[in-house]
Amino acid sequence: MALLLFNVGVELGQLAFVGAVLSLIWLVQRAVGPTPQWLPRAAAYGIGTVAAYWVFVRTLGMVTAA
Repeated sequence: MALLLFNVGVELGQLAFVGAVLSLIWLVQRAVGPTPQWLPRAAAYGIGTVAAYWVFVRTLGMVTAA
């Protein structure tokens, strides 16, 4: 029962965080205006760059540890 309640609490916390971020984005868009067209693409490239770095570092770590 404790594990179930812990997991429910974690999920509720994640939903609250996503709700807060979406609310913040909505408020900023109303105050500043629409986001530039390049911003979503720049964010995607940034996330992809970090992910590729992690893949290379972890792969190198597995190869050298073996």
